[in-house]
Amino acid sequence: MFITMFMMYFFTNVMGLDPMVAGTIFMVARLVDACTDPIMGTIIDRTNFKHFGKYRGFIHFGAPLLGVIVVVLFTVPNFSMGGKILYAYITYILYSLAWTVVQVPQLTIPILMSTNVARRTKIQAIFQGVGSIGVGVTSALAMAIVNANGGMNDPHAWQLTAIVFAVLATIGFELSTLAVRNLDTYDPHAKERARQRREQTKAQRLPLRQRMAFITRNVALFTLLIGFGTDTVEQSTKYGM
Repeated sequence: MFITMFMMYFFTNVMGLDPMVAGTIFMVARLVDACTDPIMGTIIDRTNFKHFGKYRGFIHFGAPLLGVIVVVLFTVPNFSMGGKILYAYITYILYSLAWTVVQVPQLTIPILMSTNVARRTKIQAIFQGVGSIGVGVTSALAMAIVNANGGMNDPHAWQLTAIVFAVLATIGFELSTLAVRNLDTYDPHAKERARQRREQTKAQRLPLRQRMAFITRNVALFTLLIGFGTDTVEQSTKYGM
């Protein structure tokens, strides 16, 4: 939420990037996410850490890296405008990649917490509800730190704020791994099960024409895809403007 609410302002008002350039950076990062998210899912499916199970290792080692990248992202380098644009591209895409490494396995953890679909739904609802509270807390805390250390247009104030949020988020991620340490454990037969699932999926794979027909004939799914697509375009256009 800290990134979502303040990244655009930082890029344009603090770093001095053109709004169109900043919007393009966000759009490119989303395109990268479209490729890396399913890849990350595949990596998790084939992972089996001896000391961290299937999911916790990515969060445990990825969270500190994500925190460092967030601080770097909210740092204004002493470069020319062209250098700043390249810096913004590299750091924001690195942030997106690090976020994928941490967030995808964390969102999968509720699967470990229950085999009951209704219970999993409740867990996700709690997750989303607490996240909504976090929106207000994030905004208030960020503004308090920024205003107390130089104001909205002071690069050092934003860097300090990023450090605070990076530390808090890293601690939160690490605590989330402790909460499921008895559930996400090493499985010596995980690789064989993953291989069997891949073979079953391959055997059941439908031709592209049949898969597209399934999507177009399922009105609810087709409507959801259209809504998600137009929302993504709207967000990219808004940032660009």
